[in-house]
Amino acid sequence: MNFLKRIIVDDKGCWLYQGYRMKSKAGHKYGWVWFNKTNMGAHRASWIVHYGDIPDKLFVCHKCDVPNCINPDHLFLGTAKDNVQDMISKSRNAPSAFIGRNGEKHSQAKLNIKQVIEIKEMLNNKVSFSKIANLFNVSKSTIGAIKCGKNWSNVKENEIV
Repeated sequence: MNFLKRIIVDDKGCWLYQGYRMKSKAGHKYGWVWFNKTNMGAHRASWIVHYGDIPDKLFVCHKCDVPNCINPDHLFLGTAKDNVQDMISKSRNAPSAFIGRNGEKHSQAKLNIKQVIEIKEMLNNKVSFSKIANLFNVSKSTIGAIKCGKNWSNVKENEIV
């Protein structure tokens, strides 16, 4: 519980964890600690210290929306759905966290919108995954992800670019 000594209290009552912080996919820096023989979010460890175990499939969410806050009064338990609804109710919608990270602006993107439209047309015309993948120099799994809507679901086949 030494991690509880590594805080600074701000003017809003947040206990800002000053130890190691790791960036999430959305770019937020959450505190991380070694606690109960495992690495975990400092906010989760704080919950356990103050309130007990966290039931399976529940998240420890922040009322204050400060990722490195570990004040137990600022934390609550919720499902993934609760966490998303909390985010939306506070106008912290996911798209704002991921702007510039989707589609062709994603750092790992190998395709642009025009190519994806062409791929979707080819898929509708029953062209094989292998042939499409070879034409666009991507993997068959990339084509499959486009086909099933896992990637590029926002791009419609008949869009005008």
